[in-house]
Amino acid sequence: YVHVHQMQKKNDGHYQMTWQLVESDTTEAVYGQVDILSTDKNGFKSMLVYQNLVTPQSGFARLFRNAMVADVEKSLKATIKEIERVWKSESDLLKNSMRILNMTLNDQNPY
Repeated sequence: YVHVHQMQKKNDGHYQMTWQLVESDTTEAVYGQVDILSTDKNGFKSMLVYQNLVTPQSGFARLFRNAMVADVEKSLKATIKEIERVWKSESDLLKNSMRILNMTLNDQNPY
């Protein structure tokens, strides 16, 4: 499958990434977004709001709905765990990731 992604800085402390399906052999449509909302000016406390809607081409996909939901929950928990690990012990990686993110959001090539 092929997706297109867009990342935007909505305002100070609010970033949003959206995605949608371009092409797939097994999926009719995909639309999703994640909003990252910082609750303080330093970004020390943030809330992640994740939404994803997948419309499969086959009606058989309903049989796997619970397994797919469990996989998404597992992925989100792993993402949070990795963010916490990087925040606590990988300050150089975090600084570089933030530099790349900020340059990208300001239409600059970070590489």
